[in-house]
Amino acid sequence: NLLTNPALKPEDVLFRIARGYQELILSHRGLAINRLVMSEAERHPRIARLFYDSGPLRMSALLMRFLERQTANGEFAIDDFQKAAQLFMAMLKGGYHFRMILHLKPIPGKQEMDEHAREMTRLFYKIYGK
Repeated sequence: NLLTNPALKPEDVLFRIARGYQELILSHRGLAINRLVMSEAERHPRIARLFYDSGPLRMSALLMRFLERQTANGEFAIDDFQKAAQLFMAMLKGGYHFRMILHLKPIPGKQEMDEHAREMTRLFYKIYGK
């Protein structure tokens, strides 16, 4: 399990979580589903709820569990795990996601996504790391 693997450093786990999240939200399929759900959310609130519960909420819960564990281990100083998880996810979306939803920016390559994920992981550590 990625979250509990003692062979991995916490910053490596956080980076892997970041990359997984990027792959999900910045893939062609992820962007298409996001566009569809956004356009139909008002007419089909049940679909919007299912999307939110199975995507963003699930990702946030996974990240919060990791942050709670790492805070207990002394890696982070976090009082509000939900806010910290939401901040990290928002940092990863950055300006990329909205521009891609609007077809204004192509999906970045692996190297660009790696660099962005590493930088956001580093910034997260600056905010919450001990």
